[in-house]
Amino acid sequence: MTIESTDIPQAMNHPGEFTSYDARSKQLIVMDAIEVAPAGHVGIKCEDGHWAIPANREFGAFSYHRKSYWCANGDKAPVRFATAAVQESHVPYLGAEGKSKVVNGEWFHASPLSKVKFPSSLRSDRYVHLGTRIAATDWDLVQSRGRDESFLYSVKLSSEATVSDDIHVENDAGSDIREKGLTLDAFDIYRYVNVKEDPGSVSVLIRPSAIVSVDLVKHVPAIDPSHGNRPRFPQP
Repeated sequence: MTIESTDIPQAMNHPGEFTSYDARSKQLIVMDAIEVAPAGHVGIKCEDGHWAIPANREFGAFSYHRKSYWCANGDKAPVRFATAAVQESHVPYLGAEGKSKVVNGEWFHASPLSKVKFPSSLRSDRYVHLGTRIAATDWDLVQSRGRDESFLYSVKLSSEATVSDDIHVENDAGSDIREKGLTLDAFDIYRYVNVKEDPGSVSVLIRPSAIVSVDLVKHVPAIDPSHGNRPRFPQP
């Protein structure tokens, strides 16, 4: 199943588009369509073209992409440098209709900053990543190596926040959309499809002023590296 870019309703003077980063030309390209992963699968595949599923989420980050997601039909790791497909459950976040779901949804953010410093210490001109609880867990595994102190927050956004029509689709060749040619100043919220954290989920880059509330969900204290990794933010 695919979703055509023409299926995204167009806003006045700003047509909704899927964009991705082309490593060869070092430019953003417009995609005609994006694949939709089957229910229960994430938005990446193995080298044989089989969709991946969540695997052991207790591993640390050193090879987390090879260990946290695995081929549903065998023992192969997902292909690197692939372009993400969207998870079926996240299709409603796309298109013009998805904007209300974005601003009214519950988002998560993992950070080494305690609530005393988050979000008050955020710069007003710097956009912040928010995603699913699984995406925040994945990010924490990568950044903390499963050892450093970390905090998981639940974040609510303003219903008045503006959302861009364009949707960026990540790939391993250009995962950070802030560095890949997108202009982040016209809207409060930009949507993108993850390729690394909770692959195929929709995450957002948001202006800090769009945050209306932050609640601490879980605090994970630092642990001795000799003790190895341990579960970070298990799913409820």
